[in-house]
Amino acid sequence: AGCDVWLNNPLRPQEASGTSGMKPALHGGLNCSVLDGWWAEAFNGRNGWAISPDKDVDGREADPCAAALEQCCLNRSHSRRTAAQLDRRDAEALYELLETQIVPQFYDRDRAGIPQQWVARMLESMRSICGQFGAARMVGEYVRDYYLPAWSADKAT
Repeated sequence: AGCDVWLNNPLRPQEASGTSGMKPALHGGLNCSVLDGWWAEAFNGRNGWAISPDKDVDGREADPCAAALEQCCLNRSHSRRTAAQLDRRDAEALYELLETQIVPQFYDRDRAGIPQQWVARMLESMRSICGQFGAARMVGEYVRDYYLPAWSADKAT
C-alpha cells in the first residue's frame, strides 16, 4: 500500500516534526507540503513540491518567514490577517501546484507510457530522503552531539 503524493498542509509553524511524511519516500511517493517541520529541511526542489504561495493575501510578494511568524501570532491582537485569509492563500498555492505541476507531470507519459519527470522525482525523493531521515541518523546525532559530550564532561570532573 502507498500513495503517489503525500499531502500535508499544517498551519506554519505548527508542524511538530511531521514524521509520517518521511514514509512515502520509502516506496517512491512524493511529498507536497508547506515548508515546515522536517519538509523545510528535506525539500530540495526536485524531490516533491512545496506549498509556498508566490503572493501574499494583499497581492505583495510572499515572504515565507513573515508568514510563519504571522501565523504564530494569529491569536494576538496585532495580527493583521485572519487564519481564514492565510488558509485561502495556502489553498490557492496548492491548487496552482496541482494544476500546473503535479497533475501534468503525473500524466505526461513517453511513448512507452512512462512518466519520465515523475519517475525522476520519485528517484530523487528516495535518494535524498530515505538515508537522511531515519532513526540511524537520529541516534548518531544524539550520540555525537549530546551523549558523548555529556559523558566526556562527566569523566573530566
